[in-house]
Amino acid sequence: NIKWTCNSRVNTVSLSMLKAMKEGGCRKISFGVESADLKVIESIKKGISLDQVKTAINLSKIAGISSRLYLMFGFWEDSNTSVDATLKFLYENQPDEVQLALLVPLPGSKIYNDASKYEILLPEDLEEYFYAGIKGPHSFITHTKYLNSDQYIMAVERLKQGIEEWRK
Repeated sequence: NIKWTCNSRVNTVSLSMLKAMKEGGCRKISFGVESADLKVIESIKKGISLDQVKTAINLSKIAGISSRLYLMFGFWEDSNTSVDATLKFLYENQPDEVQLALLVPLPGSKIYNDASKYEILLPEDLEEYFYAGIKGPHSFITHTKYLNSDQYIMAVERLKQGIEEWRK
């Protein structure tokens, strides 16, 4: 009689597994998708396909488990096309929930180690990481390969607004 939630990769779930999870009390499964722009998915070496994301959402629905997608914006390959593709994907596939975060390159990660390659200025004081993110006062990502600073801010706002409209 314990109700629980979990995180999973879209390329590891099956209907039989999800049905067993539901019987065992699972109520929600969250998938780290990051983006519905294939160019971004490939550039970050996510190792998933959009078909696998669609399948994971559909299998979750069949099993009676709520699905949440974790999305992230601010990768070097992100663009207005990324925003469009992600919003279109949400409308076409209807996960139950979406959570959006701005990219924060954590110490030790590949993006953190290659920050200069991606033109990211990292703080010297690690305490600044507590104030980064979608609701924080700043983000360490200020532009991407395809978006200058102003375009980046507009793309983030458009993505946030698009997700809010999708939720309605």
